[in-house]
Amino acid sequence: MILPLNLNLRIEVTPRVKKPWLVCLLYLLGAVSVPAQLIGKVTKAGSDKSSLDWSAYQAGSGPLARVFIDTLKLNLSLSGCFINKQGGLAQYKLIGRAMADGAVMHVDINAVDPTNAVAFGKSYQHRAATATVRALARQVADEMVEGLKRQKGVARTQMAIIGRANGKKELYIC
Repeated sequence: MILPLNLNLRIEVTPRVKKPWLVCLLYLLGAVSVPAQLIGKVTKAGSDKSSLDWSAYQAGSGPLARVFIDTLKLNLSLSGCFINKQGGLAQYKLIGRAMADGAVMHVDINAVDPTNAVAFGKSYQHRAATATVRALARQVADEMVEGLKRQKGVARTQMAIIGRANGKKELYIC
């Protein structure tokens, strides 16, 4: 399945200029300097990042728990919504555990705010294999982005790219 990527970009330029291309051209030619209030700013809507404190999150002793946590941290960071911290002040503190018990991976995760109110909380049980544990971590990352930031997560998104190699079109799925 191919999902469209919605970035929700917001462009701010103040005050209004009737011919912005002319201002840009004159600036590039060095004929005019552009006042700071005319310079545009492009930002992602809701681009403020929340910090996550991982110090209270527990990992089981097996390697699959470490794979889960590393994949989850990476995907939360790549979402552009979170900064991972280890201790200290953070917007959310993650509490819970991830451990593999035989053929089943158990994950409990709660994100609490500084008042200890639960902002996100879920429990998961999944088949314990490296590929499925990574898929579970991407699912948890997407659900945390949706639950805490109110926007769609992209950890499980796949991209399709058409390329030409040796004169033939090829489809690449990432």
